[in-house]
Parts: sequence; structure tokens; C-alpha cells
Amino acid sequence: MPEQRARAEGVRFDLELKRVPYRPELIGDGFDGSGPGLLENLIVAAARAAGVVERTTVRSFDHRSVQMIKRLEPRLTGAVLVEGTAPVAPEDVTRQADASVYCSDYQFMDEALVRRCHAGGVRVVPWTVNQPEDWQRLIGWSVDGITTDYPDRLAEWLRDRNIAF
Repeated sequence: MPEQRARAEGVRFDLELKRVPYRPELIGDGFDGSGPGLLENLIVAAARAAGVVERTTVRSFDHRSVQMIKRLEPRLTGAVLVEGTAPVAPEDVTRQADASVYCSDYQFMDEALVRRCHAGGVRVVPWTVNQPEDWQRLIGWSVDGITTDYPDRLAEWLRDRNIAF
């Protein structure tokens, strides 16, 4: 049991908030980005109650939601999701949301983008990466994590190459 407990204490939580910008009726809390909505308040309360604030990342395509969560609980890690574009300054987009992690569709990034983010103090975690040849390329670019539909396959692939991630 002590070994299981120790391993459980190392688990990180990565929550994607499915808030759709400018459609607060989908959640029903009237969120307009000027302050936290019910969703943001409940997420922060749950992380605090579970004692996992320092081990939790909250990511969303609605960067205002990430910003509000960070205002409620600065110890949470904020991450911005980006789809279908390559911003001129991804590190600025990330920081504007009080976040520290840039999560882009892996097809909209290159090594220069990763270097730029790192130089700006922003970590990079691309999504949704399911093929070994893409894992290899991204790891070669020094991304900070990989979001995949197959974590078991990625873990095995990393182990087979003695890559600690």
C-alpha cells in the first residue's frame, strides 16, 4: 500500500474545460469573461477539496476561462488550447491568459515555435498526437509533453527508447 500511495501522490490531473466562447448557454452559467462562472468556481473548489491544486492543469479553448481560474487559484497551472492557427506570438497568447502552457494542434507547430515559446518561459504540449513518427519529431523539438489518445502506447514507446518524459 505505501508504494501505491506514493505513486498516487505523483499523479497529475489535466482538465479540459469544454466551455465554448460566447456560448454560455451551453453550460448555463452566463459566463461572459468578466469574472468566473459557475464552472470555474466548481473546478477550483473541487481541486482544493481534493488537495490536488498543485498537481492540476486546467486547459480550455476559451482562454478567458483559464484566466478566471488562475485569478481564483494562482497555484493551478493554466494552459491555453489553440486550434487551426499558428499565432505570431504564441507565448504572448499564453501569458495573456495568465497561463504557462501552450497547447496547439501538433500540425500547427514547428521547431521554431517551440523554441520561441521556451524562450518566453512557456511550456509546449501539443495535441492530439497518435503516431510514433510524430512523437519522435516533437520530442526532437523538446516539447514538454504530448497529448495522445493512446497514453499506453506512448509510454511503451518512450520506455523502449529509454526516454524519461
